[in-house]
Amino acid sequence: MNIGYWNIRGVGKECLWEELSYIRKFNKVNILVLSETKTQNQPSISSVKKAGFHDFFFVPSVGLRVGLWLLWNHNDLTNKVNIIRYTDRSIVCSMNYDNTIIYIIFVYAPSREEENDTFWNNLQNYMNTLNGNVIVVGDLNEIENSEEKWGGVAPSNNRFNRLRLFRHNLDLINPPTTGNPFTWRRNRTNVNNTYEKLDRVLINSNLVHVFPQLTVKHHSFSISYHCIISFSLGDPIPKFKTPFCYEKAWADRSDYGVLVKKVWSYQLEVSYMFKLNRKQKLLK
Repeated sequence: MNIGYWNIRGVGKECLWEELSYIRKFNKVNILVLSETKTQNQPSISSVKKAGFHDFFFVPSVGLRVGLWLLWNHNDLTNKVNIIRYTDRSIVCSMNYDNTIIYIIFVYAPSREEENDTFWNNLQNYMNTLNGNVIVVGDLNEIENSEEKWGGVAPSNNRFNRLRLFRHNLDLINPPTTGNPFTWRRNRTNVNNTYEKLDRVLINSNLVHVFPQLTVKHHSFSISYHCIISFSLGDPIPKFKTPFCYEKAWADRSDYGVLVKKVWSYQLEVSYMFKLNRKQKLLK
């Protein structure tokens, strides 16, 4: 299962649908979110299918700001993506993957300082209501240390605090990442450019134990100032049933013999192996 996120900075770009078709075909992306679409219109179903996806959900932009498109392919998913909440900057969905419920929060965080406190507080409060496996993916517009920026003015230590505090409060982890260390560039030339890691995937500790193979990939830059980021869940740790084990302490019970005789006297018209298995379970 591969899930991608891309801050496209406007869906009016030439060759957009060809790019999406390439992403779908060669990177095997099953679910893809486009942020900062800058449109109040939904994508046409014909374009969505041409790119290799079967369905979509969209959040219209506010004027020419924000906007989100969520695209997915039914053929790849055991269960349909379930949208459980959305705002102008986020989409929360749940899905059943290999009998494991996962909550995925796609976000496009504000870059304006006056909007930051409200956004991050609301996101943290909502995440505190979720129990289980949670993934946050998107353009967080924050960096965590000086190594996540190259070029331009050196960041102050204060800039690292918001993301660090958010991760600490919710026990979130940065999973292993491959590819380009940065996900945003100031311009498309390599002359006097600035790069930052603004887009990322965060997972909670519950999910680490269920999907220890989860990895994140930063793709190459193309028609946007942001590159695509994607992650693969990998295979969950298999859940094995506990085998039957005899406990010596059972023999110390005063009614031990009576219980064994009672269970073993049950008549079952089944095979011998099934009969043995059934009576062992009754004794437990």
